[in-house]
Amino acid sequence: MIIFYFILGACLGSFYLCILDNYPHFFKHQRSICPYCHEKLKFYHLIPIISYCFLKGKCAYCKHNISYRYPIFETISGLTFVLCYKNFSFFIATNIIILLAISIADIMHGIIYDSLLIILIILIITHYHIDLRLCLIILFIGIFLSINNLIGFGDIKLLAIYSMILNLNQICLILFIASLTAIIITKKRKIKFAPYLSFAIFCILVL
Repeated sequence: MIIFYFILGACLGSFYLCILDNYPHFFKHQRSICPYCHEKLKFYHLIPIISYCFLKGKCAYCKHNISYRYPIFETISGLTFVLCYKNFSFFIATNIIILLAISIADIMHGIIYDSLLIILIILIITHYHIDLRLCLIILFIGIFLSINNLIGFGDIKLLAIYSMILNLNQICLILFIASLTAIIITKKRKIKFAPYLSFAIFCILVL
């Protein structure tokens, strides 16, 4: 079963990273394509980790180098899924992989993609009975904060999504952990906050 969990986690990681690299055009294609030569990829070109090794890190058609981020993130996702699913649940394991993808998106591009947030919403509403009251309050306050450039609206949306299943005390604790971690790690005034929020959410979900 451990091998199955690893493969499932690696596949999820590969899927999310593919969204990051091809957003917003990812959903316009019925099949995966090479971002360089635009050739449609075969299913055996998309096997996590194995395809990268078999193709020696190059596109099967144009031979352009494939980013090493794919096998690294797929491996991390696979291991994360094994550790978290074995000790917690499918919901927690999948959430953590999505949070990893969101963190990478913010670090790389300075944006939290709505496609990942939509996947997160679907995952939450299929596993929990949600309460929108706190979510709406956070969105309302977040609009004001975002307009005044005090926090990115993507961070607000991420926090609002989890407020559908967490209470006010937990949300405040997430903000405290994220802010404290950011202060300890970086001294910059303008920071990419999603990785710190993701870490704080991870702490709340598993504790």
